[in-house]
Order: sequence, then structure tokens, then C-alpha cells
Amino acid sequence: MSDSDKDDEPTTVSDESDLFGPNEGINAASLNVSRSTVKYPEKLLLHLENDEHFCLITNLSLYTKSYKCNWCPTLLKSSTALKNHSLSCNGGTQFKYPSGEYRPEPSLFEKLKDVGVEVEDNLQYYPYFAVYDAETYLDNKNLPKSTPTITWEGRHVLASISVASNIAGHIEPKTFVNDGEAFSLVSKMMDYLTQLSDLAYDRLSAKGWLRALI
Repeated sequence: MSDSDKDDEPTTVSDESDLFGPNEGINAASLNVSRSTVKYPEKLLLHLENDEHFCLITNLSLYTKSYKCNWCPTLLKSSTALKNHSLSCNGGTQFKYPSGEYRPEPSLFEKLKDVGVEVEDNLQYYPYFAVYDAETYLDNKNLPKSTPTITWEGRHVLASISVASNIAGHIEPKTFVNDGEAFSLVSKMMDYLTQLSDLAYDRLSAKGWLRALI
């Protein structure tokens, strides 16, 4: 195990490294503080000392003989065994419920059913919906003046909004593009959503869906 050089610049750990925690004494166990998420042909192994200094591990088998699980007291003989154990370890935070098991809060319709009022499945949820997606671009003109602590790079400007719904005849997205006035774009979008709402109301009324709720 060799000491790495100290620099004035803050030390960072790349994704190509595995980081191990304090390992003191002949019987100490290593704690895997950080593990690389990508497979590389060669990997840098480091020892973290006092949260501010790294040591290079050149021989992992000499560095430690046991590896402690981050979630439970289990000790393992190799880093591979530790990795396999971590995939199925359930020694993390466990919740204990007074009743012995977790019971989610019953829904409104389940509460009604308990008192003898049953609502048909097709009447429990509103059948129509609309979704929308907004796109923006960065404008670097007429930005606020930068300060010693804040540098302005750009301002998000609304470029377009697309709206789609599951109402027959209005399933394909309708796109509204900014023609120079973002407020006008949003107003057009809201007018279209209002039209969809009125259309859904008319269709549900024709099917007797609303009368069934009253």
C-alpha cells in the first residue's frame, strides 16, 4: 500500500475506482465505501484515510482479509463475495408496524363498499385525460448583469407545447409554437384544454355517465 501525493486541489474519485474505508489493526475488516458502476479491464483501488486523504492499494489480499457488509454485520472473505452478498442483503432499515404487517389506507370506494355502497368499476375513475409536453430553448440575449457570485449563461424561453388526449378524434398531438409571445402560446394551450374538457363532458352526458354518478 503506497501513499498518493497530496495536492492543493480537492481530490476526486473517478468511476474507474473502488474506494475502501478505515482498516486498522490485524483483525480489522474493510468497508467498501464506493464501488465502480462500470466494468473496466483494470480498476484503481483506493483506501480512504480520515475522509481527506487517499492511499493506493497495490495488493488487495494484503490490504485486508475480510470485508464487512454496509447493511449488516456479515463479514466476507473477498470483494466478490461481498458484491454477491450485497445483491440479496436485507439487513438495511426495516419498518415494524404495530399490527404486525403493513396495511395501506383503504380507498374511498373500499370504505363505501364496507358500508354497503358499491360503485361500478367504470364509474370510479374519470375516463378521459390530456397530457402535454413543453420544450424550451436557451436565450443568451438581454440577460441580467452577472455578479461576483452569479454568472448568467442563458434564460429558458418557451418554444412550444404539444397536447394530446385519449378522446377519440383528438388523440394525435396538437402543437402550439411560440411566435414571439409566450403568453399567447400558453393561452392557446389553455383554450384547447378547455375545449377538450367541454367535449369530454358532452360525450359523458350522452352516455348517461354523469347521471349515473348523481
